Amino acid sequence: MILTSEQTYAIRAVHALSSMEKKTVKDICSSDNMPLDFAYKILKKLERAGIVRSVLGRSGGYLLVKQPNIVSLFDILHAVDEDLFVKKCSKRRTPCEDCKDKEHCLLHDTVSKLQRMMFDMFKEKTIDMLI
Repeated sequence: MILTSEQTYAIRAVHALSSMEKKTVKDICSSDNMPLDFAYKILKKLERAGIVRSVLGRSGGYLLVKQPNIVSLFDILHAVDEDLFVKKCSKRRTPCEDCKDKEHCLLHDTVSKLQRMMFDMFKEKTIDMLI
């Protein structure tokens, strides 16, 4: 799995909000040289996932909804891209079309196991651990 720019910026955006203070999108962007248009798109996804909350109005901005020690890297990555799988058939227990020629696909089992290990590692790491 390769982290996309969108996923990396999402982690940075949540990290920028880890002080639990309201920040404008410009403030979030300036701390990590994030493109403004890109930030709005990412923050919308994070808001839909319940990680951040937007505050409307003249003095609006974004707030982290949960404490930084609760928000895992997995939460953020999944909010931005629900399809985090290394191999598509890692989503399910049964082999995919590529694996059907064999009775038991070793690649499927191995990749699925590695996938679970990677997810567990991302779930263990929270935003406060990046500070």
